[in-house]
Amino acid sequence: MGGALLAVAALLASGPLLGDYDRSILVQGMLFAVAAVTVDILWGYTGVLSYAQSVFFGLGAYGLAIYSVEFGFSWTGAVIAIVLSAVAACVVALLLGLLSFHSKADWLYVATVTFAATFAFEKVILAGGSLTGSSSGLSGFVLQPVGIADGYRLSGLLLIAVTLGACLLVRSDAGRVMRAIRENEGRSQYLGIRVHRVKILLFAVAACVAAIAGSLYATTQNVVAPDLGGFQLGTAMVIWAAVGGRGTLLGPVGAAIGINHLNAYLSGSIPFLWQLVLGLVFVLVVTYAPGGAASLIGFPIRWLQSKLRVPGGSMPGGLLTVVPHMKAHEASARTTRPLLEVTDVSRSFGSFHAVKAVALAADGGEIVSIVGPNGAGKSTFMRCISDGGYRTSGSVRVAGSDIGRLTPDVISRLGVGQKFQTASVFASLSVFECLSVATRARRPSIWRRTSQLEIPAPAFEIIQMTGLDRLLHHTVSGLSHGQKQSLELAMVMCTEPRVILLDEPTAGLSQTERAAIGAVLRKIATDHLALLILVEHDLDFVQEISSRVLVLHHGELLMDGTVSEVVSSELVQEIYTGSPAGME
Repeated sequence: MGGALLAVAALLASGPLLGDYDRSILVQGMLFAVAAVTVDILWGYTGVLSYAQSVFFGLGAYGLAIYSVEFGFSWTGAVIAIVLSAVAACVVALLLGLLSFHSKADWLYVATVTFAATFAFEKVILAGGSLTGSSSGLSGFVLQPVGIADGYRLSGLLLIAVTLGACLLVRSDAGRVMRAIRENEGRSQYLGIRVHRVKILLFAVAACVAAIAGSLYATTQNVVAPDLGGFQLGTAMVIWAAVGGRGTLLGPVGAAIGINHLNAYLSGSIPFLWQLVLGLVFVLVVTYAPGGAASLIGFPIRWLQSKLRVPGGSMPGGLLTVVPHMKAHEASARTTRPLLEVTDVSRSFGSFHAVKAVALAADGGEIVSIVGPNGAGKSTFMRCISDGGYRTSGSVRVAGSDIGRLTPDVISRLGVGQKFQTASVFASLSVFECLSVATRARRPSIWRRTSQLEIPAPAFEIIQMTGLDRLLHHTVSGLSHGQKQSLELAMVMCTEPRVILLDEPTAGLSQTERAAIGAVLRKIATDHLALLILVEHDLDFVQEISSRVLVLHHGELLMDGTVSEVVSSELVQEIYTGSPAGME
C-alpha cells in the first residue's frame, strides 16, 4: 500500500521535468485514477462490479461547468459547485443502490443496472439543450483556467489523498468486513452484517469521490463532453481495475495513468489497432491472470520472500483475549413463553412440499436434535427459522418476536445463529480476521486494524480445543475440512446467539474433537440458557447430548420425544433400513 503512495508522490515530483502536453495528459490520468480507485474499492475489495463511476465523474464535471456558465466562474463558486455536484452524485448513487442492492440481486444484476445508468446519463446530457451543450458539451466556462502546473499539483494531491484514505480503509476492521462480503456474502448476512447497507454506503461515498475528481477535471481541462459519463469511460475504468489488478489499489492507479497516456499517443495514429490490443489484453488478463499486472509484478517478490522467510510460530498469545461476561438475554430467557415458537411452517418448491406444517416449541437450555432420512427436509426446516423470506407459510417467533419476512442479517441480530452443513467461511481471510468479522462487540473502525480481540468464552473454547488458537495468522483456504467446520462454529458463537442452528456440527472432526464439541454445546445450553437445534448424522452423538429429538419424514413431523422414546419407537425404525443406527 505504501508503494502506491510513493509511486504517486514520485510522479508528482517529476512534473517540472515533463512537457506541457505530457503533464496535461497526466492530469487526466491522475483524475481518472482517482475514479479507478473507487472502482477497486467496490469491485476489488467488496465484490460490487459497477460501471456507474463514470456517471458520477460526469456529474461532477458537468455540475461545475453548468454552475460556471450560469453564475460565472470563481473559486468560491467552484467550491459550491463541487459540493453540490458531490451531493447530487451521492443522491443518484443512493437511488441506484436501493435499486441494485437487495436480496434478489446478484452481481450481474448490479452490473446491468449500473451499465444502463451510463446510457441514461448520455441521453440526459444530449437532451439538455443549451444547459448541457447537448452533443457539443460545454467549454470555455473557466475564465481564468487553472494552469498546467497548478492542475498537475491539485490532481496529484487529490490522488494521494484518495489513495491514502483507501489504503487506511482496506487495511482497517471495516476493510475486513468488505473482504468478507466479497468472499462470502451469504455467510456475512448470517453473521448479522447488513450487507446491502454496507454496499449502498460504500457506493454513495465512492460516488462523491468520483464526482470531486470530475469537478477538478472540468477546472483543469475547461471542457466537458457527454462521454465523460458514458459507457466507454465506465467500461475503461473497469478495464483499468482488471488489468492493473483488482484489490491492489496500486494496480488500478498505474493502469489508469499508463493506459490513458498510451491512448493519447496511439489512439490518433492507430486507433483501431490500439483498441483491439487493449481489448485483447483485458481478455487475457481476465482469463489467465485474474490478479492483473500487480500479481505478475509481485510474483517474483513473493517468491523471493518465501525463500528468505524465517519460519515462525503463531501470533502472540495475548492477541486473542477472552473477557467473561454475562449476556443480557440470560435473565430474559426465563419467561412463560418458549424461546422459539414455530407454528405450521411449510416450504414448497412448486408442487413439491419439502416441509409440511411443522410445529416446534422449545426453550433455552434445551438441545433439540432433528433426524430423518435424506431428503426429509431437515436443513430446509432450519433455514425456515433463520430466513424469514424462505418459508412458504407458517410463523416463527424468537423470544416472543415474530420474525415475519425479515432477512437473515436482521434475524441474526435477534439472536439466531446458524452453522451450515458445508463449512461456510471466508477463504482469503485469516482465522483471526474471520473471528474479528463475526464479533459484533463494537463497530468496525474505518482506519484502525484490531490486533487484539475479545470473543465470547464458548467461541474461544472451540478454537482452543481444535488448535485454531495457534493458527490465527493462517489463511482459511489452507485449513483442513475439520478446522473449517470448527472455525465456522466459533464464528457463529462470536455473534452470541440465543437460538443456535447447527447443521452437522461435528462433520469432519475426530472422535476426540467431537467429544470436546459436545461438551461445549452442553455448556452453552446449561450455562448460557441457549437453545440448540442440530441436524447430525452421528446417532451416538445425538443420544449423548440431546434433550429432545424430532423425526422428520417426507417433510412432516413424524415424532417429537425424548431420545429413548425415539430410539425405541418401532414406527421410527420402519422409516430406516435396518435399525435405528441407520438414522441421520
